[in-house]
Amino acid sequence: MVIASNLLLYLGYSIAMGLAVVQLQTLTNLKVHFKKTLYYGSMSIIPLASFLPILDLSNSMSATFGLSFLEAFRMILTTFQVGHAWIFISVLSVISISVSFFQKMKGRATIILQIILLVLIAFFISWSSHSGSSQGLSGILTHMLHFVGFAIWIGPLFVVAWLTQPIHTLEKFHKWFSPLAFSGFILIIISGLLLMNQLVPSYVNSWTGSYGQSLLIKHLLFIPLVLFGIRHAFLLSWNLSKLSNQQYLTSFKFESVIALAIFAISAYMTEQVPPAESDLSAELSPLYLFFQQGDILFANSITIHFSITSLIMLLLSLILIFSLGWLLIKRNHLVLILFGSLTVMILIYIAFMTSLASI
Repeated sequence: MVIASNLLLYLGYSIAMGLAVVQLQTLTNLKVHFKKTLYYGSMSIIPLASFLPILDLSNSMSATFGLSFLEAFRMILTTFQVGHAWIFISVLSVISISVSFFQKMKGRATIILQIILLVLIAFFISWSSHSGSSQGLSGILTHMLHFVGFAIWIGPLFVVAWLTQPIHTLEKFHKWFSPLAFSGFILIIISGLLLMNQLVPSYVNSWTGSYGQSLLIKHLLFIPLVLFGIRHAFLLSWNLSKLSNQQYLTSFKFESVIALAIFAISAYMTEQVPPAESDLSAELSPLYLFFQQGDILFANSITIHFSITSLIMLLLSLILIFSLGWLLIKRNHLVLILFGSLTVMILIYIAFMTSLASI
């Protein structure tokens, strides 16, 4: 339930940010279906979804310490960081909905205010994150940049792919969206590296646990996501006539589905203890154990030693990546490309997991 609520939180926040960003770019003339209803709904999801973990924690505290549910709930809201963060998130969400309702989402100043409020909400979401709890202000800001970076890239993508009519001004759309997506991608990389430095002291050793396994799979999912991003940037920059407007929207939908999978993994990771705060040898991931034969390798004693087989797998995956890139630009076989991307991910994953060796 908590993992599902985290997924709803990420999705609601991204759609709210996407709607605000798209409305800010009036030159595109994008017609968003149910714009007001979607904005109110996505902004309402943010406090509701972030409230479910508090309910779960209240039940746990009530059962563990013999408190009534209301006592545990009051204690969380008044003394716990996650409770304080939820109060601020709720207040900011109400303010954002009120501003949107009275201004009817019109006017550049109003929309900029919406984006500022969303950034503040991201700050308080990050306040109760793993990095925020363990690293203080630096961890909060790093997580916030990661969160906002993904939202300004994927949010408009969701809105354009699923909630608009076919785009008739692709050139204008490309002029603002491609630089924005690239900026979001760079922000994700920089903040992601900083988060790993804070939460994952040793990337390879973290693969013994569920958090590290999820992180590896999440990183592999960025391969097809980036491939689709390169496709759109290339075709929109140099070959607009290659695809119809409807085909562009379909391609955006495929990219957004991959992003949704990344959201789901991130939602799962939120409920796992990061390597910096846990004993990796205490609880080994079932996926990690599946690839272990003979003596089990424990964390802090693992390195990568590629065999001939694993190197061949990596070479095949590299060839397949270039082939998929060519197909994305020259052809429109999206289902084939999606399966090809899945094959690349599996090959790289198996190559890494079968190359683990003792130091």
